[in-house]
Amino acid sequence: MPFDPPVQYAFAPEEKECADARMTAADEDPTPPPFVTCTDWRLHVLFKEGQGRQDIGILFGVSCGAHRSSGDECIGDIGLSDAASMVRVNESHYRTVPLQVSRDGHRVAYFSKKHLKFVAWDLPTAQTKAISPRLDPQSLDDLSGLEISPDGGFFAVAFHGARPRLLITEFATGKTTTLNGYCSTYGMSRKASWIAVSRECSEEDGTYTEDEGLVTILKRNGEVVSEWKGSEYASVLSPNGRTTVEIHSTPTEDTDEYVITRDAMTGRPIKKFKLRLLSEPSDAIGDCWLNDEEYVVKAEPPESGDGSFGYYRLNVRSGTSHRIRDFKLSLDGDVSMGTIFARD
Repeated sequence: MPFDPPVQYAFAPEEKECADARMTAADEDPTPPPFVTCTDWRLHVLFKEGQGRQDIGILFGVSCGAHRSSGDECIGDIGLSDAASMVRVNESHYRTVPLQVSRDGHRVAYFSKKHLKFVAWDLPTAQTKAISPRLDPQSLDDLSGLEISPDGGFFAVAFHGARPRLLITEFATGKTTTLNGYCSTYGMSRKASWIAVSRECSEEDGTYTEDEGLVTILKRNGEVVSEWKGSEYASVLSPNGRTTVEIHSTPTEDTDEYVITRDAMTGRPIKKFKLRLLSEPSDAIGDCWLNDEEYVVKAEPPESGDGSFGYYRLNVRSGTSHRIRDFKLSLDGDVSMGTIFARD
């Protein structure tokens, strides 16, 4: 039977080999194509021994080898050689390139080294669809975000710079809608019924203009249904499109951090509470919604510290939180979430 293990998470570690390759490429020829310098993204999956498919472009499932989890369950980190993790946008500047995993772990969106465009890949069917046109280094420098709707049916690619725009693609039809004048997203609801976006950025450096903190709620066709003045903190839209969440740091001696939830259509505050993830000081970084009530937060050591205190699922109604135990603390670099949070 078809074997389609969901991706728990994806990661692109910061490795010395990749850094050395970037320096070598820059030294040998400052403007050589291709401009993709690193393809370090890896998919972390669970699968059952002997049930692997080898016709969807990745090899796994024949044998656990040294990667046995328990019983006939195996774990594996599968490298995506086509998925760019770093690109050179000019002679002296490099930037990381995002990858996103759908909530159910069955779809992945990434920048393709082969096609030089963002693509959406459905693992169970091995189907790939373009979600952006072919991009040059300048377009990648203007890239400001990549997202997948909570149900995995829609993809968003955002750009700032001289031509702020948002590309919304429906996977089922492959149709892309371009919404001009928006330079980043604060999230999509299921079926992309509601999309929270930011207004135009400046043409030169992508920094926010007087519209900083303005949250606009759109329908998928670009119709504006609501707009409200928030704050400089990102207001991330919940999967049901009803709530946004923000994490605020206060400039006090005890460096308290607060969570504020708002009505997505009015911006009216719903709840505010102090964030308590650990008994020791930590810096909280919002990551993504797990479901309509739980938001994922990463805890890092204070400014001078290194490493990670892990990821926590925070209930935005009760304020309670607990650590997600099956996520590694030792992963450095970029991380993208999939079904890891659905396994508790």
